[in-house]
Amino acid sequence: MWIEAQLQDERIFPTKPDDPFPSDFKKRVERIFRRLFRVYAHIYHAHFDLIVEQKAQAHLNSCFKHFIYFVKEFGLIQDRDLAPMADYIDEMLKTGVSFRASNGLPDGGDGADAARAAQQTRASMAPASDANKCCIVS
Repeated sequence: MWIEAQLQDERIFPTKPDDPFPSDFKKRVERIFRRLFRVYAHIYHAHFDLIVEQKAQAHLNSCFKHFIYFVKEFGLIQDRDLAPMADYIDEMLKTGVSFRASNGLPDGGDGADAARAAQQTRASMAPASDANKCCIVS
């Protein structure tokens, strides 16, 4: 809801050609994208098994990959903020492949390969006691 309110605030995202953008526009956009990243990190950390069960991991992976390409292209999130998923992001950008089965198809049909990949990503993320740090509002 916070992000939606930000996007609809015409003081931040003016809709009239003569209205100026605020002087801190980039800073505000960076905050929005940091929070969106935290949503992705939470989904991968806590809900990926459900995503696999719904056979929706290819969609999630595609959206996340485009998100990462966008934030890296425009410098909207610093590497330290991406740290909870750095290993996964690095592998995804290096290989161009998200959580995929060894046969090259998303999920391998049974979700086992994708679930293993999700577990590996979870293992590389902060311990459960530190997991809430990715959700701290800044």
